[in-house]
Amino acid sequence: MIKIISSSEIYEEFIKNLIDRTILEERKIPFKNKEIYVKGRYIDSVYIALLDEKPVGFFSISINNFHPSSLYFNMIVDKEYRRNKIGTNMYKYIKSLSSGFSYLQSSFCETSLTSSYFLESLGFKLYRSTHEPQIDISKIEIDKQRMRDYIDKHDLEVLALSDIKSDNELKEVFELAKDSYTQSHLDNPVKEADIGVWGDIIKEDFIAQGSFILKKEKKVIAFALMHENDELGMDLGWRGVAEKYDSIRHESIEILTNLQIEYTKESKKRILYLEIDSTDKWSLEMMNFLKLKKTNRWLSYQRKTENGMRFLLI
Repeated sequence: MIKIISSSEIYEEFIKNLIDRTILEERKIPFKNKEIYVKGRYIDSVYIALLDEKPVGFFSISINNFHPSSLYFNMIVDKEYRRNKIGTNMYKYIKSLSSGFSYLQSSFCETSLTSSYFLESLGFKLYRSTHEPQIDISKIEIDKQRMRDYIDKHDLEVLALSDIKSDNELKEVFELAKDSYTQSHLDNPVKEADIGVWGDIIKEDFIAQGSFILKKEKKVIAFALMHENDELGMDLGWRGVAEKYDSIRHESIEILTNLQIEYTKESKKRILYLEIDSTDKWSLEMMNFLKLKKTNRWLSYQRKTENGMRFLLI
């Protein structure tokens, strides 16, 4: 008999071992149980599947306050016990916890074909894929003269965020970041929040000297953020170009990214870490001009809940 129970400390070693045996990629999947506040109620975050009282799988659920419409989950079944409807029973339990959410979502590496087949059989659709390449910037040569010529030809102004003194200019950056992020997450709606909240999110951990903007006619038209990572390199963060200037999207992203590459070199670091989503046209431009090799993708699957379906019918 299959039974789903809330996890406790006695199952933590089982979960750790199951993750180690099942997942080849380095991913932080929650395994320690805790209560989370979900849509007006407290529920546990980790659950164990028992087959005749033996632990054979687990799932964890989480929420992202920035994407309040979705309930996220990770699920693993011990390979020795698959085809016993363990995953199906865990999914039914997850569905029972999804009241108030419009979507259920799960992400995993594309090498996990079993996960893809299983979720597709349940009606999930692949809605985003993510490459996470790393580049050694010592191998990148930048044509600085061509970059300067383009900036002059189109009357562009380049600034690091550390050089911005005007609150109004900063607000323009935050608004453009909000618009860009929202556009790249249309299938996973973003929480409505005022621009001050977006500003706090952006300023929380970005490197002001390594984050740049382009201005034209005294207006911010493009931005690119950078973040700390480790002793070897930096993270390239959100970037975007105002819709009005989409015709120079490729060139704008190239200029801003090249500036970040130069900053990274000056900082005596050699690696840039990227996250390139298939739903983000600005990060895709970065992948194109850097001629990056495709890595194994991180796949994100999504399914509308009954709540979401009813919402669409109203």
